[in-house]
Amino acid sequence: MHIRLTGAIGACLSLLAVPARATEYNIQQQPMAHETGAADGAMWRSVVNDTSTPFSTYGPYLATAAKDGELIVYTTLTLSPAAGASMSVEWDVMDGATTFYRKLLSTNANSPYFMSYALRGPTSNLQVRTRHNANGTLWQSNVFILRERLDRVAVVWPAAEQVRQHGVGSAIGAGDWIAGPGSLGCTSAGCGEASLTYGPGTSLGLTPGDYIALFHLQTNTGAGSSGALFDLRVRYWNAAQQRYVTIGLWTAKGTDFTANNVMTALPVKFTATSAMLDTLDFEVRFVNPSITLRQSATKIFRMQ
Repeated sequence: MHIRLTGAIGACLSLLAVPARATEYNIQQQPMAHETGAADGAMWRSVVNDTSTPFSTYGPYLATAAKDGELIVYTTLTLSPAAGASMSVEWDVMDGATTFYRKLLSTNANSPYFMSYALRGPTSNLQVRTRHNANGTLWQSNVFILRERLDRVAVVWPAAEQVRQHGVGSAIGAGDWIAGPGSLGCTSAGCGEASLTYGPGTSLGLTPGDYIALFHLQTNTGAGSSGALFDLRVRYWNAAQQRYVTIGLWTAKGTDFTANNVMTALPVKFTATSAMLDTLDFEVRFVNPSITLRQSATKIFRMQ
């Protein structure tokens, strides 16, 4: 099995005493750089209404070590198209000449975006770049980079902490879970809209704040397609309403995977208050019923 981004097989639950130390890069200062735009409050603002395609921001040319483990890069973008126009922006993450991820944003209405991507070090010249294509105004916040070695605060394994919380499938390997057509609880045609995993619904030792849940999954088919494959949800149990409430959601598509049968890290941002912390639930639910999904550890990172 070819693995791209997966967690180490070790202790089922790891709570680190190290406080969050997200590296923050001021979007207005070196080592972040710019081909266009200017400071606007705490943001970087660029306006492009011609055919040029400058990088509004790029940098910080970060070197990381293998011991840093997985990295999560994130920032926020706000797009404001010119009247009657459609605006597009490209956001990518690269190291040297290697592009790990590229996302094209296109909108004809004012739109905020939380941009994130996970990769594994080491890196020598890690860049986070925003290319402003045309037709509007772009604002960007500071760039943050989380390191597993410093910022991971919990790990949840499907076949350990969530072992009794599955709609379909069975354990595989040291802590993973797998389900697809013909699996336990599925028909020969697939798994419907069943939950591959959910839970654990118990305290993970977290404190109120902002987090990223880094899910790890692979699909046997559909990589590169535009179709939806499955939903990733972070939820908590609302006792007063007697139902789960979603506080983080990502519908994963084939375009989120570079290839089939490659374990891929997918970050989902959520904010947890003290009332939510004892019942947090990390769910993977099928959208495309005919695929086979394998899930590994979900890692929880504390944001800045």
